Amino acid sequence: MLQNNGFIYLAGPYTSPDPTIQDKRFIKLVHVTSKLMMMGYTVVTPVLSGVPLSLLDKVENSHEFWMQQDLPVLNKANEMLILALPGWQDSTGLCAEMYYARLWDIPYQCISYKDAMKGKFNAIRTQPIPDWYKNCTDLPTARG
Repeated sequence: MLQNNGFIYLAGPYTSPDPTIQDKRFIKLVHVTSKLMMMGYTVVTPVLSGVPLSLLDKVENSHEFWMQQDLPVLNKANEMLILALPGWQDSTGLCAEMYYARLWDIPYQCISYKDAMKGKFNAIRTQPIPDWYKNCTDLPTARG
């Protein structure tokens, strides 16, 4: 069950060689963010600020740059919600976010887009973090 104190860090895959897939992922993250906010939760979805900055103001668009921006926010979150869109297990950014959520003892949960849009957040199952997350160790580990 989602907590309604502090804020939820909503993560999901974004980057793809196919711009159509990126656009669909962005829109689904917008919809889930909106759904959560309308339910009374405070939500931070880094992709929703990063994409416009990269497109409109030509802010650097590297994985390293965005992890330096996003991880301090994750560090302060009460919970991380992972939108399990197709390809989420291949996302380098999600790999790092899941690794640090676990390292920093931040509860994390996965949900499908369909369940999220139905408001079925009580149906969320905690997912074990797969072994591939262990490759995401190139960033600071201290939580402060």
